[in-house]
Amino acid sequence: MTCKDVIDILSEYLEEALDATAVASLEQHLRDCPPCVAYLRTFRKSHQLAGQVSQAPMPPEMKQRLRSFLAAQLRDSVH
Repeated sequence: MTCKDVIDILSEYLEEALDATAVASLEQHLRDCPPCVAYLRTFRKSHQLAGQVSQAPMPPEMKQRLRSFLAAQLRDSVH
């Protein structure tokens, strides 16, 4: 496995979506590649921080405009 391969599958690795063979290959690469270990740490931290970002509440006026827009789209799609 190359460093590029590791980068390509890192999201799946963190989401535990890889098969056992891919995990073993990736972990073997990480044992021998300090730059990829550093990249994994940074990627993992970024992933954690992105998950902690709170969403800004939608203003009531915008909610109403969105509801009206979606209702109009629904009406138009029925006809």
